[in-house]
Amino acid sequence: MAVSYNSNSKTVEVLLPVTHKTTPEIAAIYGEAILKTVGTSIATQNFYYEAPDEESDEAYYGSYFDEYNVLVQVFFYDKEGEEDTYLVNDTMKAGEQRELIPQAQ
Repeated sequence: MAVSYNSNSKTVEVLLPVTHKTTPEIAAIYGEAILKTVGTSIATQNFYYEAPDEESDEAYYGSYFDEYNVLVQVFFYDKEGEEDTYLVNDTMKAGEQRELIPQAQ
């Protein structure tokens, strides 16, 4: 797993390798859980940002993502870089907090 910030595109990049048993739907749920964790971590470190409600099913990842784009890529651990095989390859623009869209397999 890797979470980094690309200052050129002003995008948080979340890379999540998974096993071949993972379905696109599960990959999307996993990505959403990681986004909530990242949003909580950011809010813990910087009180300017609001954390998401960890218990809520709402697609809200914290106020940090109201200001920054986020790219989530979930892929089989041996297929990194082969974007046509990714389970999730979804970019949300700043303020666009929604469920991740899995790619058709």
